[in-house]
Parts: sequence; C-alpha cells; structure tokens
Amino acid sequence: MESPKNKRNLRRFFPLSTLLGLFVLLPAPANALTISTINGTWSSVVDGLNVTFQTVGDENQVRWGIDTGAGQSGLGFAGNTTPLSFGLDEAFAIGTFRHFNKPIGSGSAATAADLTIGFNFSDPSGLVFSPSFTFAINETPNPTDPCPAGDPLCDDIISFPSSLPVESFIIGSTTYTLQILGFGTDPSGPFAQEFVSAENSINSIQIFGQISAGSPVPEPASLLLLSSGMIGLGLLLWRKKQGELEGK
Repeated sequence: MESPKNKRNLRRFFPLSTLLGLFVLLPAPANALTISTINGTWSSVVDGLNVTFQTVGDENQVRWGIDTGAGQSGLGFAGNTTPLSFGLDEAFAIGTFRHFNKPIGSGSAATAADLTIGFNFSDPSGLVFSPSFTFAINETPNPTDPCPAGDPLCDDIISFPSSLPVESFIIGSTTYTLQILGFGTDPSGPFAQEFVSAENSINSIQIFGQISAGSPVPEPASLLLLSSGMIGLGLLLWRKKQGELEGK
C-alpha cells in the first residue's frame, strides 16, 4: 500500500494546477472582429416574370414584373461601409436593403428571393463567410380589400418567411454564430421581421445582425497528441519519483 507520505510527495511533484493549466493552451475567442467587405448576390427568384439581375454602383439588384410605365419592381442590397469593426454580441448594420415598389402587370410579381451575403474578414485575415437568406415578397395588387398595410393604396411587405436566420462559422478552433436581428434603423433597435414598403416608391431600411462566440473547439488530432504526450510525461515523472522514493 502506498504510504500517505508518498501520496503527498506525488501531489507536490505533479499538482492539480498543472493539469488545469493544460486547458489554457486552448485558444480563446477573439473579442472583436473586422470585416473588410460586405457584398450581396440575389438568386432563386420564385414566380415573377421578366426577372433580371444587375449591379448599380455598389448595390446588387434583382428586378421583375411587366413594366407598365414606371419600371419594374425589385429588391436591392448594398453592404455597409467597410472596414467595419465591432465587438462580440454587438448589433451592427450589415447593409442597406431596398424595395422598388412599382405598379407592374397583374400576375408578374415575384413571391420570394434568396440573398447571399458575402463577409470578407480582415481580422482574422482571409476568412470568407457567405450565408444565404430567403425573403418572402408580398406585392399586393391594387385595389385590395382589406389591405394588409397602407390605405388607400396597399403597401407591400418583405419579410423573413420563418424565424430569423442563424448561421455558424469557425475561426481557428472557435465556433461563431451570426444571428440576423431583423430590419431596423438603429443598432439599439427595435428590430422587425418584416419590412412594410410604401406603394409607388423606392423604400430602404437596414438589416442588422450580431456575432456571438462559443467555446473553443480543439482539433481532434491536437487533443490526441496533447493527451498522449501528457500521459506519457506523467508516467515518466511518476516512475522517476517512485524510484527516488523507493531508494530512500
């Protein structure tokens, strides 16, 4: 049986704090991120006639509908001014969302479209993250009774069709989560899941989001190497110390 004296010597030689210190080796989440560019690309338009895609300045657009003299309806997105730096769990404006609410021919409106937003990070350098989001489009015909919004002309409604999107990505060994907060005008809120767009006009609003960090996720190979090395080192030190104790 091992004597209490030997146990005390072993604890002193290889203390618990040394084992706990191993976890400090795992990288901690970054406290702030910097995005160098934000851009958008439209795709997967549902319904809609005469669908076209175009870029005007820094805005990517999708347009649709039978032009009755005022132009086509459509959606536009322009990424926020960059570089953009913000802290974790801090609301930030991703970009400007626009709806071109034009009177178009009956039956030619789109009912949904996807927007892929490309985030290019400069801190950490070289990271590219490009999630896609679906927008439901309710271009109400006029006249409509009752109007879902607006009177006497019915406003159109653009919305996230289900719960607000959540997307994850990995930087180093840490998993980050992008949460879309919704439409709004200020980072302090409030945020909405739908955007009411006035009839016969071009209307804009900001899309806001925030990024949160989870616990570091060590790579399996690194964990295996670390565990094997520490087990081997622990056995070597234990045998050496045991030999020293037995020799006394």
